[in-house]
Amino acid sequence: MSTLDLFSPCSIGSVNLDHRVVMSSMTRLRCENYLPTDDVVAHYRQRSSRGGLILTESIAVNHEGVAWPLMSGIWDLAQVSAWKNVTRAVHCQDGKIFAQLFHAGRISHSSISPGNVPPSAPSAIRPAGLTINAYGQKVPYEIPTEMTLPVINRTIKSYVQAAKNCVAAEFDGIELHCGDGFLLQQFMNSKTNCRTDKYGDPLELIKEIITNIKSEVNIPIGIKITPFSVQNDITHDSIELYENLLSSIDGMISYITVADPRINDDKDLARANLERTVSIDVPLQSVIDILRSDFHGVIIGVGGFQPESIIETNVDLIAFGRWFTSNPSLPDRIKNKMPLTMYDTSTFYRGGKNGYTTFM
Repeated sequence: MSTLDLFSPCSIGSVNLDHRVVMSSMTRLRCENYLPTDDVVAHYRQRSSRGGLILTESIAVNHEGVAWPLMSGIWDLAQVSAWKNVTRAVHCQDGKIFAQLFHAGRISHSSISPGNVPPSAPSAIRPAGLTINAYGQKVPYEIPTEMTLPVINRTIKSYVQAAKNCVAAEFDGIELHCGDGFLLQQFMNSKTNCRTDKYGDPLELIKEIITNIKSEVNIPIGIKITPFSVQNDITHDSIELYENLLSSIDGMISYITVADPRINDDKDLARANLERTVSIDVPLQSVIDILRSDFHGVIIGVGGFQPESIIETNVDLIAFGRWFTSNPSLPDRIKNKMPLTMYDTSTFYRGGKNGYTTFM
């Protein structure tokens, strides 16, 4: 490990950055009809910095992939136009912004899905716990429908079209959410994938999606992984799985975001699925050390970092989430050793401007 100079330049693929303080992807549930609103535009504009990178909230690749009400999507032209308002607001501040592409898989509810059908997943295995339906009520998860080959093919096409839509919306790059128990990790995990066809291979779907996207767009592609997390009723994956994944896509993607497996969600958040625990305590730095031999691109670390006390790390960039909610100018505050405003978890998911565009 070495001391990381947060304010030295770096590059992710063709995207050049002036510093290494990244705004992490964060679900905030402020959209309407799957469209980012004026408040969403203002939120991202406030957190833009010259040569700084923002990773967006999860953006569903199709209607079937939506997890909760008030999420965003990028499967139609209206959504592309609305997201273009966000990207242009960031670019006007000389910032960079990557879209995080997302599919919930079984972590959803029929009331949200087109035709009110149950969510789809690798296998028909019900998640434990509660979710939020279209009416904001906490309800048990449903038994998902096992995805047929035509549905899987359609989902791959949705990812590719979403990536092309991101180019049209003027995003600088894209990130595939491959963690936190959502669809792509569901295919990777033995608890949620019991298939006997080729998609029983835990890495097949991810590799196909990346290959197909790579053939259609020419902007940096990354993935987010959450090794050892058991959020959303997933079992922790072996590190060997991620070694195999990264060695097979090394050279195809520009970066990975790796989340600290020790993170625990606050218990007072206004979401139904609050618990994130881990059955193994593996420091992020140890995970990165292992993955470095299999992946030669940029590594973004997120979780477990305190803005005022970063000394040594083996990641290339550091992403902050909660500290960005209450400190829109976080890079400047860190650089100039200014005091930080404490975040307010009670405002994270409750809608409205409070705690979203009200911090300065």
